[in-house]
Amino acid sequence: MSDFDRLMKALQQTGYHQWMKGEGLPVVVGHGIEDVRDIKLLPWRRTGGLGAFVHPHGMEGVTGMVVAEIPPGAALQPERHINTYSIPLDPIYPKRAKVFFGSRAIIDACRPYDWIGEFPKVASSSAEAKQKVLKKWREIFAETKST
Repeated sequence: MSDFDRLMKALQQTGYHQWMKGEGLPVVVGHGIEDVRDIKLLPWRRTGGLGAFVHPHGMEGVTGMVVAEIPPGAALQPERHINTYSIPLDPIYPKRAKVFFGSRAIIDACRPYDWIGEFPKVASSSAEAKQKVLKKWREIFAETKST
């Protein structure tokens, strides 16, 4: 078993990976995702929408990503995060605070539905360029899969 395989096996046992599995969504892993719009999304009870997790190799233990779909004209259920820690420099807390919870970053990469006709086209590579990359890095992209 390679070092990489051992690392991946160990990461499958972490709380974060166990939580992802428990959510019942696909977990897409690999060195890259060509187009997140091609990821199969399943109903996500927690949010009321559809979703999948993306776990890029090389980011183990650092970050995780979610692809979520908001039904047109609807909203997702709010997420409440109580296990996020902050620091005394966080401007949301008064100077007398002793415990710092709740800082978070939300990246909203959604295309507003009302602008769907005006939104810029998605940048993509030519079929020739894609084949060239896949040929050169065949062994890396062979590992990309959805579980």
